[in-house]
Amino acid sequence: MEFEFNLYDHEKLPRKVFEERSLLLKKILNDFVLMVDVFVKVNGLINVGNPDKNSFWAAENNFNMLRTLLQFVGIEREDHMTILEDIAFSIATKDYGLSVEERVDKIHDAWHKKVLLLREELQG
Repeated sequence: MEFEFNLYDHEKLPRKVFEERSLLLKKILNDFVLMVDVFVKVNGLINVGNPDKNSFWAAENNFNMLRTLLQFVGIEREDHMTILEDIAFSIATKDYGLSVEERVDKIHDAWHKKVLLLREELQG
């Protein structure tokens, strides 16, 4: 399977190729959501007895899975990466009550919609 893929043009892919790429993307997003869950749990433990709840696990600052994933799928503009990262973090944390799979699907769908708008910006 060839891995060259540009997220901006995902809707132009043949259906089978799109489904293969979506499956790979979702697997990586699954790992991302699981790591966010780990950070939430660890930060909760770190903040036991801390009324301000403002301490965090320093490893969180070195976590760049999303940025690497976005570069891998052809997102190079810094502002586009930031927008897509914000979407993923927001869904992963604010929808914390949902299952991992539900949050992955929400991120996946939101990215696909947003990237079409970002592509228009590139072309305009």
